[in-house]
Amino acid sequence: MNRFCCDVGSLAALSGNGAGAGNPFGNIESMLRLPTSIQIAGWAIDPDSRDPIKVHVYVDGQWGGEYTANGPRPDVGAVYTGYGPTHGVQVSVPVTPGEHRVCIYAINVGGGSTNPEMSCRTVASLPTGNFESVISTGPGAIRASGWAVDPDTTSPIAIDVFVDGVFAVRGTTGQARPDVASAFPGVTGQAGFAVDVTGVSGGSHTVCVRAVNAGEVRTRVPLGCRTVVAPGGNPIGNFDFAQAGFATMNLVGWVVDPDTTNPVALHVYVDGQWGGAYTADANRPDVGAAYQGVGSNHGFDLAIRVPGGSHTACVYAINVGIGTTNPLVGCRTLTIGSTPGGSIDWSARAFGHLGISGWAIDPDTNAPVQVRVTVNGAVLTTITADKPRPDVGAVFPGVGDLHGYSHVWPAPASPARVCLTILNVGAGSTNTELGCRTL
Repeated sequence: MNRFCCDVGSLAALSGNGAGAGNPFGNIESMLRLPTSIQIAGWAIDPDSRDPIKVHVYVDGQWGGEYTANGPRPDVGAVYTGYGPTHGVQVSVPVTPGEHRVCIYAINVGGGSTNPEMSCRTVASLPTGNFESVISTGPGAIRASGWAVDPDTTSPIAIDVFVDGVFAVRGTTGQARPDVASAFPGVTGQAGFAVDVTGVSGGSHTVCVRAVNAGEVRTRVPLGCRTVVAPGGNPIGNFDFAQAGFATMNLVGWVVDPDTTNPVALHVYVDGQWGGAYTADANRPDVGAAYQGVGSNHGFDLAIRVPGGSHTACVYAINVGIGTTNPLVGCRTLTIGSTPGGSIDWSARAFGHLGISGWAIDPDTNAPVQVRVTVNGAVLTTITADKPRPDVGAVFPGVGDLHGYSHVWPAPASPARVCLTILNVGAGSTNTELGCRTL
């Protein structure tokens, strides 16, 4: 398209030596909205003069100033020979925020009869920009990038991201974009944006970005839409290790599902039997670093109650989204001891009495166990460890809280050696000596 536009009479006047009579002519190529001004670019010539001419600008029907079309335009000079290259319009007109109607006129000199209107345009003060790319950054996560500027402000502006037509997240500009700063003088150089969206299911998605107007009317200007394929499928993870504890199997590992950033549900089976439902929500920053965008709460550290003996525990990850199965994370076999265990927490002689207390558990049962008390080698009594000990129940999940014991009896005159023994039940072959105290 030829942008050097003029009327036939002016073209005729320009023939030969490039001089002739008539009205000015030219072209306004752009009006660019900036935070406090409108930049007008183009060119203007009067066929009656080789000198630069004046242009008048009106904003919303009001006087906007007189300017001289004397900017360098060698391209214009090459087309209109004889007039020289200094006929460019490079005008910066101060304006207030908001939309404005801008008109520019070329001022006639010589034999012309009018000051022709070169352009009259409505210049909106809405944001502009470009949605350049969208990429998958990991399971359940994408990133939308580009740039946006608002002529009403030099501050960062809000960027709204929509996934499949549904609002997902609001971000802001604020990243360095020197290329944008050079193209839009006076606008912040921090016009770039890279907005992360999490919780995106696997598969193809349409992502749209809108710049939020900083003016009085909070219009959202579309910057475009793009398609991204987010990773999806069955959960992945690792059963790092298993460790035998007292009456428990301790299982450690991690699981993520590419269709979500949320923690994944786990099902555990022990010796082929249901062992319970759990959630892989323990902090694992190493997993979060390896799988960008999913977060760190994807570990599991489980204590599974089992009786003494050899047991095999298997962990399954429960799929969400577009996966097709609940994959086996792994299995481990451990041998759990069958011998009872416990502690003497307190013993004392006071006010003519002896007292002793603690807790006792047998891995083969959740029921309270018997504790034999001997004094100086002779059996004093057998007590039941059935008192509430929630602290013990918290340390040994699944066994319950009723495993405490306490006993007080009259003290002999001489020092007494008090010993406690837990009586084994189930698969264990020996009783457990808890220890002795001299009181």
